[in-house]
Amino acid sequence: MRCSRQPSRTLEADATLIEAKQHLVILNTAKERSRSMPLREEVTSWLHEAQADLRHAHTSLKAREYNWACFAAQQAAEKALKTAILHILGEYPRGQDLVKLYRTLKEHTTINLSEAKLSRLSAYYTQARYPNAGVERPSEEITEEQALEAIDTAEETLNEIRKALQDP
Repeated sequence: MRCSRQPSRTLEADATLIEAKQHLVILNTAKERSRSMPLREEVTSWLHEAQADLRHAHTSLKAREYNWACFAAQQAAEKALKTAILHILGEYPRGQDLVKLYRTLKEHTTINLSEAKLSRLSAYYTQARYPNAGVERPSEEITEEQALEAIDTAEETLNEIRKALQDP
């Protein structure tokens, strides 16, 4: 009599499979919760302010105040990410590190942003406002090209957040 045996999986492979399934359950739970939850007033206020900061970035760009355009773009992206974290996770995140905020959110959503772009944008929280925090004179040394990239990254971030919140 012949006994057929299936190849045995290693404990490590089993643990990886279990971890992947748990992550999928968490991701699906967070997505379902965000779909079923109406946007609270606090969440819509954060989104409104993110959009206002993006408008300010465009106004600063037109005024050739590139450092302020970069700072306002950073603020728009920060507030947008915090909006989604507040809505999906129900917690108020602290800090200005856009990559850290994105990674917190990414664990619970399918939002897809460039960490490299977020990192460059994140630096403007201080570099765009303070002498010697990256450049000696931000009001003179930050370029139009930098401001355009900052605004583009902020717009991408807001667009991804709107999709995640299902905000038309």
